[in-house]
Amino acid sequence: MKNSIFYLMILTLLLTASIAASGQSNDSIKGLVIGGVEWAPTNLDDYQTFAAYLDKSGYIDVMNCAGNPCPAAWRVATYNEWMALIDTGSSWADNNTRGNVVAGRFFGPNHATCSLPSNMSGCIFLPRAEYTVIDRWSGEEYLEKNWTYWVECFEPFEDEGEYRRRPYVSHQDDNPFICSDAVREVVGMYRCVR
Repeated sequence: MKNSIFYLMILTLLLTASIAASGQSNDSIKGLVIGGVEWAPTNLDDYQTFAAYLDKSGYIDVMNCAGNPCPAAWRVATYNEWMALIDTGSSWADNNTRGNVVAGRFFGPNHATCSLPSNMSGCIFLPRAEYTVIDRWSGEEYLEKNWTYWVECFEPFEDEGEYRRRPYVSHQDDNPFICSDAVREVVGMYRCVR
């Protein structure tokens, strides 16, 4: 039990250290509106709680289709809403290149010129999460760099046992895409819409 608590404390400290923020509060920033849908300016920091900063990766979760993790009046974006956001264009930004402490992707009509914290008109920033993972077979620790965001579950949702699936957004070779076959081990972040 003591070892479990110790590892949980270490994981919490590593997550906190790896998701430092630019210092720009989300209170004064409005989300990006695409096709009448407003995208929250920040990720979730905890269940039904927005992160305080624009570049904080925040709440990381294994796939879960039960309930709405977003605050009241907000919800997880659908496949079509993610596609509309992706179609606006995006730019990857490494750590500390455009006012962002962590790496991530700017989306929106002004994605190429946006920067944190004060030049966010016409775009939003979706940060990458960095966290320590312990390999279940070798016991070795390594740093995982993950840019995965959950998409609203397809209905009806089927539980396929060990191969339970849920769609998510990721990127490869600088191109964001939606994958519809996440298995149980995939973890992701949430960006809410309304």
